[in-house]
Amino acid sequence: ETLHSQFGGVFLYTFEPKQASRFKEIKGYIEKELERLMQEGSTDKELERYKKISEVDFLRVFESASSIANMVEHEFFPSRSLDSFFLSLDRRRALSQDGLREFIKHYLRPTLPY
Repeated sequence: ETLHSQFGGVFLYTFEPKQASRFKEIKGYIEKELERLMQEGSTDKELERYKKISEVDFLRVFESASSIANMVEHEFFPSRSLDSFFLSLDRRRALSQDGLREFIKHYLRPTLPY
């Protein structure tokens, strides 16, 4: 199974600065961080934080009837199985530094601004 089949296609990073006057400064910081990830990869601490946030996001689905209904609509009805929903969490929990490096190499590449 490829990373693409596990994680999908296009990934976007967005931000909304509280102070528009600092836009260039913040954009520069983000670009430096993305460059660092492409060159050095993530730290173990960053990877663990991602895993914890993913698990919390997964559990939040069960907080309300509407989010459960949304999950069922998007996960159960197309496949008639919730396996992909639970496998998604398992994949995120199992993500290793090597897997993350492969993901970054494949997806995190500079694009031309338009």
